[in-house]
Amino acid sequence: MLLGASRCRAQRREYSKLRCAYSSTAALDRIVTPLYLTSRTTPGECVWRNWNNVGTVVSLDQLIEMRAGWRAAGKRLVLACGAFDLLHPGHVRLLEQARSLGDVVVAAVEDDAAVRAAAEAEKDRAGKAARTAVSRPVVPAVERAEILACLSAVDFVTQMSGITAAECIDRLRPDIYVHGGAFAEPLESLRESLGSDVVEGACNFVSIPLEPGFSTALLIERIQQVRQ
Repeated sequence: MLLGASRCRAQRREYSKLRCAYSSTAALDRIVTPLYLTSRTTPGECVWRNWNNVGTVVSLDQLIEMRAGWRAAGKRLVLACGAFDLLHPGHVRLLEQARSLGDVVVAAVEDDAAVRAAAEAEKDRAGKAARTAVSRPVVPAVERAEILACLSAVDFVTQMSGITAAECIDRLRPDIYVHGGAFAEPLESLRESLGSDVVEGACNFVSIPLEPGFSTALLIERIQQVRQ
């Protein structure tokens, strides 16, 4: 949205207030400025995307850098990991529940290789009936991350490039980890792969069951039925 000079100045003042909430101004500048506040060639005009309603796709290293500021401010960090392939109401409700548990919600997206491996393992378990199933992921990781960032329940999205959910938890050390029922790795298996300092420490593990009638697999089946 194009803004006049006076409103642009007001938005810049709002941005300055945001900087006060972070321990590292440089980290916020690198993340927010390029995406949310950019200058137009026309003097006195700028583009502003609402920080409060739009999430941001960032690297795990950037999240770790901001983590200390959130902890110092007493903000609870909630982490949810998953494929989030073909977004459906089950995903949205999971993230809305995550929103109710803390102050900052991060959605960590599995990379394409991890989703592909999990899908192949599921095909092997299902046998010949699943051999002709649609290749997963249907949506590439970079696009899945962009879509998730548009949800009001999500503050930040990161891609788990080459790392597992356990490694993501270990590095980010969230206050709460939300485990969805559709996630390929069982919660107990995930806990066992983490160190005792994480499992017995400040991180609380919350398991949220599947929403009946909603899954990416069911959505794919419905699409295939329409095409027949």
